[in-house]
Amino acid sequence: MAFEANGRSETSARIVVVQGTARELQDWSEIDAAQQKAQRPWTPTAKGSYVEIAPTGITGRRRPIDTQEDAQE
Repeated sequence: MAFEANGRSETSARIVVVQGTARELQDWSEIDAAQQKAQRPWTPTAKGSYVEIAPTGITGRRRPIDTQEDAQE
């Protein structure tokens, strides 16, 4: 499975891709531990499943943002 996360600041844009094996968490102690570590979701929706990814590879890129060029778009 692959999971992609993107981010942007005033000076750069970033992308990170994690590849690995996925496993659905079913034990309540694992789910509780995952909830304690979790960041706030971008979309506040109900979560019916929790999935753990055991990473086998991580890649990423960062690109500077030209604020003058972006301002013209």
